[in-house]
Amino acid sequence: MITEELEPNKINFFEISCSKSFKYIRYVGPEGKNYTLLEFEIYGNSNNNEQDENYYQPTNIPLLIVNSENSELPIGRDKETKINCNYIMINKGKVNAKQTGTIKLRGNSSLNSEKKPYSINLEKKTEILDIPTKAKKWVLVPNMYDKSLLRNVLGYQMSFIFGLKFTPSCRFIDLIINGNYRGNYLICDKIEVSDERLSLSKMDETCNQEPEISGGYLIEGQGSRKKNDPSIFRTEKGISLSYNYPDVEDMTEEQKTYIKNKIDEIEAQIYEGNAENIDLESFARYFLIEDFSGNQDEIFNSFYFFKERGDDKLYFGPVWDFDLAFDNAMVLYPTNEKKNFSYKYALSNGSAEKLVSQLLSIETVLQKVKDTWIEMTNTVFTKDIIRDYLDEQIAYISESQKLNYMKWDVLNSKQFMEAVIRGSFEAEVNYLKEFVENRFDIFGEIVSSSTTESVLEQTKGGWGFPWGDNPWGGWGNKGNN
Repeated sequence: MITEELEPNKINFFEISCSKSFKYIRYVGPEGKNYTLLEFEIYGNSNNNEQDENYYQPTNIPLLIVNSENSELPIGRDKETKINCNYIMINKGKVNAKQTGTIKLRGNSSLNSEKKPYSINLEKKTEILDIPTKAKKWVLVPNMYDKSLLRNVLGYQMSFIFGLKFTPSCRFIDLIINGNYRGNYLICDKIEVSDERLSLSKMDETCNQEPEISGGYLIEGQGSRKKNDPSIFRTEKGISLSYNYPDVEDMTEEQKTYIKNKIDEIEAQIYEGNAENIDLESFARYFLIEDFSGNQDEIFNSFYFFKERGDDKLYFGPVWDFDLAFDNAMVLYPTNEKKNFSYKYALSNGSAEKLVSQLLSIETVLQKVKDTWIEMTNTVFTKDIIRDYLDEQIAYISESQKLNYMKWDVLNSKQFMEAVIRGSFEAEVNYLKEFVENRFDIFGEIVSSSTTESVLEQTKGGWGFPWGDNPWGGWGNKGNN
């Protein structure tokens, strides 16, 4: 791969080294640009006894090569079609994993981008890179709406630091599909119930009586999914949720009724000032991660909680999807100028904002949030720790981000709900670092000064999301502050 910018209107010369064991050379022209390959020359190595077992990588980070059947891929927003594929992961010049399986599109808003998000399903459970999971299902995240490429890994790093029960592990990769370079991606754990990911009691169609029917369940917030989706249900107060585990197609009517009634019961308890069936430890940690980051989806989409068998409490997590967090979305921007918790200005999912406010107005809950913030920021979650982490990641993807933005010329164009166009990768990461640095003090003051009365106060912020068959059909601004 040519990893340098080509100068227009002149002949460009490049020397590219590759393994002696190559079998063919393929020229793929850049998409949307016109170049002519005039000539190439091949030189061998005179030392025939030397062994060359290294495989080519375009940058220093791992390379995932996907070759699909008949070079086909799903197009548009088709999330159902699965295409048979071969996968090879190359790291440090060696094959890290090699498998067959399928690939399909995933995601919601990110499907509108040319740089598509994918799900891959391997034929056999496989360990990938140093991710501590052996699994079949993996997610390829494009980070197209985050020009720093760092917000998702930062959000997940916070979750690791705060010690949630399960945090998706992610690694940066370069991705090539059918010979075409697709850019810098993250390969991530899929959020799913399994022994190696989120471990919960297993459910099947026989679990219809106590204690089996009591768990485990994984529930997901779904503020943007169509209302005719069979997995969607609404609480008595109108919050839109979906069954994540068990899958709705595998659930019995008794199980659906049981978990909905349990959630409705706990929702009613919160409005009565009773949080006895909320696990305060997981709630406080989950809430601090999401609100510190200013995640626009904090109480709207892709938020999760779960219930275990024989336990009446709801537990919060895992975290997911931070590409529009950390002051990257116009919904909350500028986050650090807000005088209250971020969720009050974020996208709304029914009465979710009011429910969280009611929960925080319970003295024991708010105190747990405050105590957890003090505990974390006095030990493992500090400015220095996060600054060092970001610097390490910036250096690590330095080569890959250059190649990514040669492929995707978007640094000077607005992407989806992006708040500000900064024009370069350097400007993007510098802004992210500055935001996080300031966020410690500003958010810390919001936490320490909050009272059970102040959390119930209404704000002028927040955006309403129109419910309907076309959930992306428009925005209702309720006076974003």
